[in-house]
Amino acid sequence: DTTTQGLTARMNGMSATSLIARHMRMFAANSDVDRKLALQLGFGAQGMASRALGAQRIMGEVTGPELTERLADTALRAGFLSPWTESGRWAFGIEMLAHVTNSASKSFDELDTALKGSFQRHGITPEDWELIRTTEQWVDAESGASFIRAEDVARGEFGTPAFDAANRLQQAIFVETEFAIVSAAPQVRSVLTAGEPAGSVWGEVMRNTALFKGFPLSIQYLHWSRIMAM
Repeated sequence: DTTTQGLTARMNGMSATSLIARHMRMFAANSDVDRKLALQLGFGAQGMASRALGAQRIMGEVTGPELTERLADTALRAGFLSPWTESGRWAFGIEMLAHVTNSASKSFDELDTALKGSFQRHGITPEDWELIRTTEQWVDAESGASFIRAEDVARGEFGTPAFDAANRLQQAIFVETEFAIVSAAPQVRSVLTAGEPAGSVWGEVMRNTALFKGFPLSIQYLHWSRIMAM
């Protein structure tokens, strides 16, 4: 994960050192301050999905019997995989939003090449950036740090240009987080399972294969697809 974090940080003009340091602090020190900050910045849903992702790793499905969901979640937490993944995703979200906030004084044309390229990949236009960067910044009471939150960009106005800009910003962070902290890509799983239904002999064989091979293949799929698109 630290390798993909570093690669994704460079693609967005972020500091890989700061990103990995925050990840380690959130994981090793179990920093309540950083976790609270992640929730306040709108990244709580990623933590809420951990049990579903745990069941998906074991069963190949997001839904399933409650017992297996609990067993999968317990096993992954006991092995520190879930805390590691969760803290990594939250750390990346915080650092990317901090990078966006620190760039608020610049016009779209003045942005560094990497961040501008990231915005263009995710459909954030100069008009969207003006709405984003002129949003009143939220201040964290504990650390004193300022952030531009997507919910503040939206201004509570559904269907407006500001709302669309907020959606694109949040989507950009979510997609880049997927590149930084890789989980099993649905495209890879669909190839590995070859359309075989769950419960059939070959379906279960394919899903057991996908359980162990899906993660490394997902890394190759995501990052090679990005390289080829450059």
